[in-house]
Amino acid sequence: ERALKMIYGLGMYNVNGNNTSISVRHPFLKSIAPMERNKGRYFQINAAVTNEDIYTNLWTGPYWGFRNVVQTLKMTENPRRIKPIYIYYHWYSGQKIASVRALEFVYDWALRRHPIPEFVSQYAKKALDFRSTAMARAGGGWIIRNSGNIRTLRVPESWGYPDMQKSSGVVGYRIINGREYVSLDDSGHYYLAFSRKKPSFRLIESNGMVRGFKKSKKSYELLLKSDYYVPLHFSLQSDSCGIRVKGDGAFRESRRGNVFNFKFISGRTAYVKASCG
Repeated sequence: ERALKMIYGLGMYNVNGNNTSISVRHPFLKSIAPMERNKGRYFQINAAVTNEDIYTNLWTGPYWGFRNVVQTLKMTENPRRIKPIYIYYHWYSGQKIASVRALEFVYDWALRRHPIPEFVSQYAKKALDFRSTAMARAGGGWIIRNSGNIRTLRVPESWGYPDMQKSSGVVGYRIINGREYVSLDDSGHYYLAFSRKKPSFRLIESNGMVRGFKKSKKSYELLLKSDYYVPLHFSLQSDSCGIRVKGDGAFRESRRGNVFNFKFISGRTAYVKASCG
């Protein structure tokens, strides 16, 4: 508690602690640590997934053992998402050819999942927001309040689809593993209403953050920004809306049915306007 008091006083974030190391050999929920734990008046935020020490038996071998973190990442994604992709290791992982190749394997696997890269301090903010997010039923929907760091809500697919016109601060949704993940903007003030009808426009996925969102009865405007040294890419669904995209670099556009995909070559910011008839 004394150490956490010092960190909180400095305005810094703490991350470390209990291990999450569920694997094929140990397929038990008890091998998944909680997001954080109480220490007196303060919260210690646990690392989302353990580092290479556990997978290499405290660095005694096998030195390729960190490859098995992929088992952990898969098992905390299915049948339901419990943890993020979290790659945590010490610099001495560069000592051995086997451990370097293990890192290459893990990073290659992770990047193929189109993650949103973020700093560990941002994960800490999400963990704190998880504790303080408030929800209340209102008018057939939900009022949600937080500091704007938690941007995704998981809801039962049986509830229907987000009503993009009646909702506030809701930018889209995506179905993953039979569960519905609703995407929010950065306002921290949301109203979530549902409909049995699919919306005519939504953001499906993006490796950048929503930095601005406005809507009217006939248009939606999004500002997307990838802050983390990787080119932006995102996908939209539009049934009857014309899509216009401006960015800070060249991008490639592809379309499959009513899904539009945009992949930037070097740029990291995009302004999107959907004009709906």
